[in-house]
Amino acid sequence: MVIFLYGTDSFRRSARVRIFEEAFQKKHDAIGVNSAKIDGAQFSIDEFRKFAKSAGLFSTKRFVVFTNPFALSVDDQELLLSELESIPSDTILCFTADAPSQKKNRLFQRLCKADTVEEYADLSPAQLRAFMEQECKKNGATIERDAAERLVVYAGTDLWKLANTLHSLVHYSKKISLEIVQQFIEEAVDNNIFHLTDALGKKDTTLATQLLEQQFLLGANEQYLITMLAKQLATIYKVKKTNGEGLTLHSFVLEKTRTQARHFTAQHLLTVYWKLLQIDQKLKTSTANPRALLDTFIIEACAA
Repeated sequence: MVIFLYGTDSFRRSARVRIFEEAFQKKHDAIGVNSAKIDGAQFSIDEFRKFAKSAGLFSTKRFVVFTNPFALSVDDQELLLSELESIPSDTILCFTADAPSQKKNRLFQRLCKADTVEEYADLSPAQLRAFMEQECKKNGATIERDAAERLVVYAGTDLWKLANTLHSLVHYSKKISLEIVQQFIEEAVDNNIFHLTDALGKKDTTLATQLLEQQFLLGANEQYLITMLAKQLATIYKVKKTNGEGLTLHSFVLEKTRTQARHFTAQHLLTVYWKLLQIDQKLKTSTANPRALLDTFIIEACAA
């Protein structure tokens, strides 16, 4: 039997795989010795044959999860295709993956003819709200509609992020309001500001640009970002010049900032801080694109 689960929603795909696997183990494999996982990124045709075609221990039944089949080379996909035609009836072979970039992919077309085919596309905003309400209900909590809508803006269609966020929120309050969600998101933004300035100090352009994008996804606006970045850079500069002596900083914050200060020279800090001030002025006096300006700032700050 071949099962094919595909689509951009890996959260629900993973949950569905667990349901199939747990049902198999409950019926045929209580100790889990006849279940296996294969990753297409580390494919071996011999390993595939071993798990999918060899008799199981204590039982002829086998359950094999094959992830990322479209990560295989074209030649390996062809090998896999030839093997699929002789899968024993006692083997349940479950493929799970994003759809390939080309729908004419031969392996994809074959898997679409599997015994069970299920597509998991991203949920709509209404479905996302229903998902959050259900997750909250499981934990004896409720979520207000405007709070759920704000979380959709924050996490988008990423159910992993939504589920993890809700897990944190329901342990904080059983009644999740917009105010609670806003507070949580603001704390997440503040935390990421530290990591962003850290990436600037290490001159890690790739990480810094990724963290900037995360800031926008978290809902931060450009003025807030400039203010928080300038504040953090100014604090690092003060610590750099004084080693923290005479500053009214919490000991934990001081220690973290001392670590950051090691990545900067005093001149680098002044240069980066001055660039931020220039961006702030430009945004107030022109219709320049804020994201483009901040992206340029990141690149120049890492190169300085």
